Amino acid sequence: FVISADGNSGLNYEHSVSEGIAVIKLIEHILAYMEEMKAKRMRRFPSICELPHPQKLEWHVDEETEAFIEQGLLEIDRLADNLDLYILRFEKFGREYPKKANMSPDSFVQLALQLAHYKVHKYLVPTYESASIRRFHLGRVDVIHSASMAALHWVRAMEGDSEATTEQKLRLLREAIESQTEHMLKTILGHGMDNHMLGLRITAETVLGQLPDLFTDPVYVECNQFRLSTSQVSTTTDALICYGAVVPNGYGAAYNLHTDSIAVCVSCWRDCPNKDVSARRYAEALAASLEDMHAMIEANLDLARANSVATDVKIPEESPDLGAACSVNGEALG
Repeated sequence: FVISADGNSGLNYEHSVSEGIAVIKLIEHILAYMEEMKAKRMRRFPSICELPHPQKLEWHVDEETEAFIEQGLLEIDRLADNLDLYILRFEKFGREYPKKANMSPDSFVQLALQLAHYKVHKYLVPTYESASIRRFHLGRVDVIHSASMAALHWVRAMEGDSEATTEQKLRLLREAIESQTEHMLKTILGHGMDNHMLGLRITAETVLGQLPDLFTDPVYVECNQFRLSTSQVSTTTDALICYGAVVPNGYGAAYNLHTDSIAVCVSCWRDCPNKDVSARRYAEALAASLEDMHAMIEANLDLARANSVATDVKIPEESPDLGAACSVNGEALG
């Protein structure tokens, strides 16, 4: 736990042990408990009042251990100074608006993230979206690949790099939304490829002692350089979750869909050689993308609502303690 001088508090944790949604549940439980205790106005018990005052512990360490501590402090400071973090609070609409247009809120934001990247860099990149597969025994996450050809065709039309009317742009958005939603549903139902490929790679290393050509192919390597790493972790409180970019020239984008607003924590690294990579610039492009999508949908809401394929896919329910059915990272598809 980290508590700052101005009263803000948070939790810094190592990701390999847990997904964000489990940590958010822990934090929100603590906050709810604190409010409950405040409402009850509980008085301190005499046994607590009689506790001795805390004493500062004096640590005796050798020079080698002290050197490691100093090295760790320098590394933490370097990482903190290198982190470029921008928090976007978009308040024009939230998760309810895409539903108005008969679109998945999560897919809607994923397309906005693609458009924002194209606005800044004029190309799309391998994109990671975390998909919960906790409905399966020992399942944790798989990968939704959000950078699709349908997304590329749409962002090019939106930015005027291919000619299209407003109606054509809406149809391209609908195609991209449906492609994204279909891929999302398949992945959370266990049909993603990344966990399988990881298992094959580790097995090959263990059994063969070397990697087959597939895993060293430049295209495969590039596909796993996730220059846009994203996840949705929704909260009931005004809590934020963020993480760093997973590659030196990439972005991290953790987003929280509230009823009437969207919070996005955008991160990148200050020492990235590509000076176009900027957390603030990307966040501003994301806000502009959401505005553009809103204006386009409002121009022809009936067309925006029109599905070209069936979207009434039924997903087997997870256990009650693992979250609702039809969800990605805890967010109902709607």
